[in-house]
Amino acid sequence: MTTILRKVPILSEPSTLHLAAGAELVVKSDQLILWMSVTASGLADFPRGAPSFPVVLDTGFNHTFLIGEQQLEEWGGLRAPELTWIDLLSADGQPIPLRDADVWMHPNRPQSRDPAPGAAPFRLELPEGIGVWPAAIPGSRRLPLLGTRALRHAKLQADLNFRKGWFSLFTHRRLWFLP
Repeated sequence: MTTILRKVPILSEPSTLHLAAGAELVVKSDQLILWMSVTASGLADFPRGAPSFPVVLDTGFNHTFLIGEQQLEEWGGLRAPELTWIDLLSADGQPIPLRDADVWMHPNRPQSRDPAPGAAPFRLELPEGIGVWPAAIPGSRRLPLLGTRALRHAKLQADLNFRKGWFSLFTHRRLWFLP
């Protein structure tokens, strides 16, 4: 078993995250925060310099991944039309386009929300695509969500320890960084 995320703290108070562009983002209490990147699907290697951004691991979101169109562009460096349209997802009663993309989970520094410098990210291939919430529909500015379907598809194991206030994610692949 290989650890991807190791004892990421679950904070009981609101906190602030610092984004690469110097912006600050307030995170609500009890949100499960991790850092991810989005790329076009099927890349063999993670592209150097691809930006990462905070995502909420949402066990109540039963799809793969959901990000606002503006966040995809500002934080992820991609424009929605650059990603192939697959289908539609219904979220909060709104039709949300599904786009063909992979998401990459960045390992954390143990007992920290911060990504581990130099650690190779774990690719989640999502054949169903990712939801890209159009900027024209209200609600697109909330933090991106990673859902349970993405974790199941990647065959990940989660350890949520609310008593101690942390969560971890594991894969059973021995060398998870190899294709």
